[in-house]
Amino acid sequence: MTTFLRSSIIRSSSPFTFPIQYVEMVEALVRLRGGDVQQIYVRAQLEQHELDNPETRISLSQFAELMQIAKEHMNCAEPASIQMLRHMPVTIHGMLGMASISADTLGDALDITLRYFSLILPCIELTRENRGNKVFIHVRNLASFGSPFDETMIEVVIGNFFKMVRFSETPVNGKEISEILGSEVHFRHACVGDADVYQRFCHTSIKFLCLDNQMIFAREVLSRPLVTRNRSTRMALETMLETKLQLMQKHDEVAVRVRRLLSGSAALSHFPDPQQIADAMAMSTRTLSRRLSEEGHSLSKLMEELRMERAEMLLIGTQLSLFNIAKQLGYSDLSAFSRAFKRVKKQSPSELRASLKP
Repeated sequence: MTTFLRSSIIRSSSPFTFPIQYVEMVEALVRLRGGDVQQIYVRAQLEQHELDNPETRISLSQFAELMQIAKEHMNCAEPASIQMLRHMPVTIHGMLGMASISADTLGDALDITLRYFSLILPCIELTRENRGNKVFIHVRNLASFGSPFDETMIEVVIGNFFKMVRFSETPVNGKEISEILGSEVHFRHACVGDADVYQRFCHTSIKFLCLDNQMIFAREVLSRPLVTRNRSTRMALETMLETKLQLMQKHDEVAVRVRRLLSGSAALSHFPDPQQIADAMAMSTRTLSRRLSEEGHSLSKLMEELRMERAEMLLIGTQLSLFNIAKQLGYSDLSAFSRAFKRVKKQSPSELRASLKP
């Protein structure tokens, strides 16, 4: 049976934790198939007092077990992400979901989601890029837990955004919401099953094997009001979310914070120097090095991992030569680039390219 996460990841002491609310999605899938809901709690090692406390955070291993249970109760004829999304109301994301749909406009809802998203899925990062009259929302895994988990969670994140779009006021002249948005979705991975299923769910154009995981829509859509808007509710929820975010950031692993900082660099061939990174982290370079070492990381290792993630995107999504990709990432020697890629990705760049050929 296919598992959602690599066993080595599940056994590791991961810094990522997840809200208890996702149990409800698994319960719905199990009930739909006539399964025993009590077995969810037994297998995921969840106590009643944890289920009764909306503030409970579950570990990566518990989350992985929940996802495995969900997969066991799915219809194999439909993508896993779509089946999850059918049983995942916006409110399953707790205060963030409620704050988003209480916002005045889609733009406000987007801003709230971007700021507080790490509270619900800390292993995925959302960033916004304005380009002309288009808005690009890039969706990236901060850590790889293996296939198909990584791809499924990216699809769930993007699908949830389009569920939120449905709370905007009804489009005029009978147009579909996708026509108003001018929207498009890009996935880096290959399609699992029928691509039309994704398009019918999101009501937008879906493309696979692209350079990046991203949502694209017309900038003007951000001014569209939400029918569920309520300013006082949103303000109260944002205050609570901000308190939670500040508390979580105090306990974030240093490596996670450094990756987040480095991933925002304009060019992966020229990262900030150690002193600049330490200054941004409000600590000395010696403390930064020590803290990373305690977590089993180093600056050079994190930089190499990010470069190889970018290299993988370029190898899959472009026709650039290996030499040009290496040069773009700061390698003057192709053999050094190939060795680094194989060290991180467990296969050479040419082997990855060869595997993509039909």
